[in-house]
Amino acid sequence: MKVLFTYSIPKEGLNALDKRFELIYPNDKIQFSEDEIIRFLPEIDIIVTIFTIPFNTDWFYLAPKLKLIANYGVGYNNIPVEEATNRGIIVTNTPNAVTEPTAEMTLALLLSLVRKVTLTDRLIRNNQVVWGLMNNLGTTLNGKTLGIIGLGRIGKSVANKAAAFGMKIVYFSRNRVEESIENELKAKYLPFLSILSTADVISIHTPLNKSTKHLFNADAFNRMKNTAIIVNTARGAIINESDLLWALENAQIAGAALDVFEFEPKITEGLQLLNNVVLTPHIGTGTMETRIETSAEVAANILGYFLNGNPPNRVN
Repeated sequence: MKVLFTYSIPKEGLNALDKRFELIYPNDKIQFSEDEIIRFLPEIDIIVTIFTIPFNTDWFYLAPKLKLIANYGVGYNNIPVEEATNRGIIVTNTPNAVTEPTAEMTLALLLSLVRKVTLTDRLIRNNQVVWGLMNNLGTTLNGKTLGIIGLGRIGKSVANKAAAFGMKIVYFSRNRVEESIENELKAKYLPFLSILSTADVISIHTPLNKSTKHLFNADAFNRMKNTAIIVNTARGAIINESDLLWALENAQIAGAALDVFEFEPKITEGLQLLNNVVLTPHIGTGTMETRIETSAEVAANILGYFLNGNPPNRVN
């Protein structure tokens, strides 16, 4: 079988594939161009995709032998899953490797915002900081309520970590988790609208789909406390960024920490100018260990399909 890698992911995690598959890999570049991908499509059995290179629906017609789309990453909104399913093509993702680094990044963003880490660092570097006992005051996390939207693997890890800072945990998910998990996490289920009006911090950990696109819009921000902040390490389009900009500029909410953006890599003009915003360039899973582990998880999905037709992280 021939496997096409659209992007140069770490080879250290792919050793298990070397003897069983012919790997078509962008050795001398970061990624294949779309024209190069199209040229390879007629001969491949498996394609490895990433979120920044969407799988074009037209590619199905050019890849008659395609059996498996193995996504490098947990989010798979870059793949037309329904069309793949209709064609009998399996789609997989890599949910395990990304859990802990994304949860770590969530807390890093949150702490950077509420304790003004990035703001005061910037001020010091520009010789603009004002020293003093009552200057540069932030907010403590202890005793605050964290509202988690999506209590999956990452959401659960965030809940555990936030509890160590003394935060109270409430959550909303499409499907309520088992009572034993709620008890373990000391997490209380609330309807979405109640989360908005209750939480001091809202952290997003839900997939992007038709029901979650622009879940956070002007109406949602109007329902939040004006002291509340929002953290997004999931997918940018879950937030309507123009509405977010309005809410921040008009003190409807107190701040935002974003690792993902609606029009990524373009950022809504104005967000960069605000001192109550922390911005990072989609680095939630950005550790070398995670990149290698994600490669290994891709390899496990491919091997699972090859050996018994049942990859461990099938999404359709």
